[in-house]
Amino acid sequence: MRWTWFASHIAISLWDCETWRLLSARQVSLAREAGALVELSAALNLLSVRHAWTGDSAAATALIAEREEIVEAVGSPFHLHPFGALHLAAWHGDEARTTH
Repeated sequence: MRWTWFASHIAISLWDCETWRLLSARQVSLAREAGALVELSAALNLLSVRHAWTGDSAAATALIAEREEIVEAVGSPFHLHPFGALHLAAWHGDEARTTH
């Protein structure tokens, strides 16, 4: 689980969307299996961005909702910006959500 996020970012840099999906999905799976909620939140964020970029709004929306539940439940000081939600809002032309 430690390096999967890094490999995902390399796939993003190479515009390899399928590898990005596979690695991000693996990161989500590993975090779920370990019960690592902070890592799961970050992995869901990354995978939701991938879905937003590739036009799968329904999948992105579901992952964003799951991530928001985790962030609310954990109340952790570790809180990544909701990049998935921002990307999805941008793709939908929701200027209010992307500029605030």
